[in-house]
Amino acid sequence: MVLGGLSLNALLPGGYLQQLYTLGAAPFFDTLAIHPYAANVATVSAHIQATRQIAAANDDANVPIRVSEYGFATGGASPWTTNPACQAALLSATTLALAARRTERPAASRAARFTCPHASGSARSAG
Repeated sequence: MVLGGLSLNALLPGGYLQQLYTLGAAPFFDTLAIHPYAANVATVSAHIQATRQIAAANDDANVPIRVSEYGFATGGASPWTTNPACQAALLSATTLALAARRTERPAASRAARFTCPHASGSARSAG
């Protein structure tokens, strides 16, 4: 059973994920699925780490965590809105970073096709 589609608000102190653990929901799911939208690769990874910390604090340190949705928009007003070239670079960098976190197999080794000055920092475009 997948407990999923957890947004960033679910990971706040006392948020939805902690509330579920407090209410005793852990026996009723086998894996967590999260949507760690962020402005950069490091923050996506930080959201995964926050999920792991909440699970570990609730004696569920080995629950698998699945990133079932992530991305960087090219329209609208959000901290992760950017231009198409940076979007491609951020998606590539994030995918490689997520692949490197997998324990099922080694991460793929390939260079990002596009470059973005903000790929390791912010999704905001320079211009």
